Amino acid sequence: MFQNKTFAEERKQGILWAPKQDKSGGPPVFHWKNMLLCEAGDIVFSIVKNAIVSKGIVNQSAQDSDNPFDNDLWLQEGWKVSLTYHLLDHPVNIKDNINQIRPYLPNNYSPFQRNGRGNQGYLFHVDNELGQLLNQLVEYTQIEHNDHILYRDEADQRMIESLRKAYGDENAEVTLVEEAPPKGRELPQASVTKVYGKKTDYIKKAEKDLKQGLLAEDFVVSHEKQSLIALGRSDLAEKVKHVSLEADGHGYDVISYDKYGNPKYIEVKSTTKDANQPFDISKNEVSTSEKLGENYWIYRVYHIEEKPAKVYKVQGAVEEHFDLIPSSFKAIKKQ
Repeated sequence: MFQNKTFAEERKQGILWAPKQDKSGGPPVFHWKNMLLCEAGDIVFSIVKNAIVSKGIVNQSAQDSDNPFDNDLWLQEGWKVSLTYHLLDHPVNIKDNINQIRPYLPNNYSPFQRNGRGNQGYLFHVDNELGQLLNQLVEYTQIEHNDHILYRDEADQRMIESLRKAYGDENAEVTLVEEAPPKGRELPQASVTKVYGKKTDYIKKAEKDLKQGLLAEDFVVSHEKQSLIALGRSDLAEKVKHVSLEADGHGYDVISYDKYGNPKYIEVKSTTKDANQPFDISKNEVSTSEKLGENYWIYRVYHIEEKPAKVYKVQGAVEEHFDLIPSSFKAIKKQ
């Protein structure tokens, strides 16, 4: 939906509107007639200055309606669609993402040119594949600009080098052996906690867990690059990014790609134990997995102290594949 001239007023009224005829009385062009395809629940992406600025939901299919605007650009008779607009905090620039969009563009009546510019028109119908891609780009852009992201300092960024050196693979390629995910098992029964005399140094444990996690993430980055190179996609291998090394809070640790260029948002979970060992996962990570759907991955790296370490991979929303057990709570003083 290209709304450069009318976006502000249409958003204010919560509508889309297109004329039934051109100013000479001729039949409507296809992008006006597309108003008749709108059904309740459809998604409409509003584009202003070649960027998606809103994700709207159709409330009602097209109804006959006179021109609602105070202008004489069109004849009076037209179609109106009721739409709930949801403004994006961070618009999605089409030209910046055209390499991902281009393979999904239709040969006829495409909303975008192959160079990323928009075609002249008002409302364009797209198929499910292109619609899902645009929706993913919208979600990804909002997540990547999350205000709650915490940026790491240089000490954390340098830690990887010392960890690789300690592991003995400072300059060597890291090999992860991929295994099938383990079979599910029954949830543990409630039991009485036994207290022993051993005292845990939680500061040392947290430090060890942090180092182990960073090392596993670095292994996954190397693994993804090697896999893409083996698939003949060195161009994508260069784009693999260890995002959690720069900042924490995205809801994933690594951005990679499949051989077709579709993004993979990878959360890495590591353990020195076997594949059946449960792992902790945050509310933000679970929520991010729901938003990203099939583009979200859990890489469970296990036996990390062995050479080679092993990994199994799970694709999709976390709750579709794992039982989640509350193990920690945030307490706020009652009033």
